[in-house]
Amino acid sequence: MRCGRCPQAGGGGVKDSFTCTGHENVSGMHAKTFMFTTEDYVTPTGDCIVGVNCSKKISDLKPEILGKLKDAETRIRITFESDGVKDVAYAYGSPKLTFTHKSDMVVRKSGFACPRTLAVHADKAASGLDRRIMEKLREGGDLKVTIEVV
Repeated sequence: MRCGRCPQAGGGGVKDSFTCTGHENVSGMHAKTFMFTTEDYVTPTGDCIVGVNCSKKISDLKPEILGKLKDAETRIRITFESDGVKDVAYAYGSPKLTFTHKSDMVVRKSGFACPRTLAVHADKAASGLDRRIMEKLREGGDLKVTIEVV
């Protein structure tokens, strides 16, 4: 049973990372989700997309992380790093997750799950991410994303 205070509770320490690039249409204004895609573009309506040209698709993440994310008790920390600026979001797993989408990874504030969903019940969405990171991404900057089971 997790006490919630121990950083290693629930199998912590398992981590993976990937890189993305920004795009001139990255706005990061969506209030309920944020998303990474292996596609090389984003339209102005894609206001949840924070990174394109993602180096991994959802099924490429470490099996240990994906396996743990099938449990609703698993909490992950998602760290965003761009040109010296860092931000962090937290989210949870769900037994409804399938991790089968071919290009997109979505983290949601709600509990909704579909093939694109990486995690649910996040503490922030694209609109809550550090605006300095969003500006760097609008300028085409690079983004490193680290996912760690905590």
